[in-house]
Amino acid sequence: YATMLGYDPREYSLTMDSWVEQLHPDDREATLAQYKAYLAGEDKEYRVEFRERTKSGEWKWILSVAQFVEWDEDGSPLRMLGTHTDITEQEETKIELARLARFPEENPNPVLRFSKEGELLYSNQAGSRLIRLGMRENADFKDAFSRVFEEQSPVQVDLALDTFFYAVTLASLFGMDSVNVYGLDITERMTARRERNELARFPEENPNPVMRLSATGDLLYGNQASQILVSHGMRGRASFRAAVSQALESGVPENVEMRFGDAFYIITVAPISELDVVNVYGLDITQRQKAFESLRAAEMRLKETVSELTRSNKDLEQFAYVSSHDLQEPLRMVSNYVQLVAKRYKGQLDEEADEFIAYAVDGVRRMSELINGLLEYSRVQTATRPPAPVNCNELIKNILHDMSNSIQSTDATVSVDPLPVILGDRMQIGRVFQNLIANAIKFRGPNPPEIHVRGVDEGLFWHFQVEDNGIGVEPEYAETIFGLFKRLHSREKYSGTGIGLAVCRRIMDQHRGEIWTESGVDDGSVFHFTVRKGDETNG
Repeated sequence: YATMLGYDPREYSLTMDSWVEQLHPDDREATLAQYKAYLAGEDKEYRVEFRERTKSGEWKWILSVAQFVEWDEDGSPLRMLGTHTDITEQEETKIELARLARFPEENPNPVLRFSKEGELLYSNQAGSRLIRLGMRENADFKDAFSRVFEEQSPVQVDLALDTFFYAVTLASLFGMDSVNVYGLDITERMTARRERNELARFPEENPNPVMRLSATGDLLYGNQASQILVSHGMRGRASFRAAVSQALESGVPENVEMRFGDAFYIITVAPISELDVVNVYGLDITQRQKAFESLRAAEMRLKETVSELTRSNKDLEQFAYVSSHDLQEPLRMVSNYVQLVAKRYKGQLDEEADEFIAYAVDGVRRMSELINGLLEYSRVQTATRPPAPVNCNELIKNILHDMSNSIQSTDATVSVDPLPVILGDRMQIGRVFQNLIANAIKFRGPNPPEIHVRGVDEGLFWHFQVEDNGIGVEPEYAETIFGLFKRLHSREKYSGTGIGLAVCRRIMDQHRGEIWTESGVDDGSVFHFTVRKGDETNG
């Protein structure tokens, strides 16, 4: 016993206390309980397994079997005889077997067992997934299952089950009519491999040029599409060589536009510094370049057209101004002589002659109005002053004062909301207000004119409205009335030249604003115009 524990029998002495001290702490209670039960006569034999510390400090499993062989006169035991057997190896084997028995269930990978006929005998939790994914119906698995019995050696097969991949090993234990199946989920590995394969095919399948060059310009790889770059000597061009040098030096990709025959490309040079190479990617921008050149040509043509129209417009303005100005003098002469004839010979000729003279006087008057209107229209652009703050409240007040006779004679009512200070040409803005208010009075209905002027803040611009209760404008003519010499009524019914609203439209164009009307027949009109905001302040 001493030798079993590593002691020299000659130096080993054992007492009850020293024996208890050598017992494993986890075994003491059970071992002493067994001893006490035997001592009390509850068990016929003392039989117990425990761990005991050896001289070296290790633990050994001991099977202790003993009986009392001598008692005193009172029946108390005096001597016990028995054996101690080293069962360490058996216990460790038992523990390992228990661990192995738990192994399949604890294994995170599939472990299954099938009978030779294909009946499922066992499956851990991970293995049940293969069953759900239809492994037994898989053709590759069926083939491997047959081969494992024929070859009497393990068979390995990769299975694609739905969207998952498994590496499966089938092994038949010698002398057993069953197959153990061990699986390993390789989905991530297979997905990565597939992606690598796709990437490996990418350059060749790419319709755009893909190349790899050494730092010295040697071609290491080029797909089929890159032949156009090679055949046109791209590597020898100074702009390309400069891009390669700059990319390798900075470690940052460089872009350069190049032309190869009729084709245009953007070439990207991407450095791989650790390999001292560059990847070159080409993008065909021929269509984009052609579209750009077409657009540029169209822009040039447009500029030329605009320039020509501007020049022509200026010529027309100059012609209109000069013509109307030069017409004034002979027209005044005609007017003076016609009026002189009318004054001197009125009543001396027959009635028809007097009527002819009256027609001539009226014609001269209307011609003078038209010429003055043309002069005003042409001066809108030539006489525009630099923008300045315009207090619209004061402006309207002055306009209404100047129009007081017309307002009083028609019994018109003009109401005005508080108006802002705007940035513009005071005289021209005043002309717009005056024309719109005058038209509201002129084109009145059966009731006295009621005119309302308001200004609304619309964020980026001021929105003015002149509303009346007059005869209105048919919607189909809402745009026509802003044309030059456009009239909707006869001169006999409503006087005028048809130039006023055209002047308003031109003034608004000069101020980068808009003018329009909303109206209905016999339902009054609302004339709108807008003026962009500047650095003005509210007044």
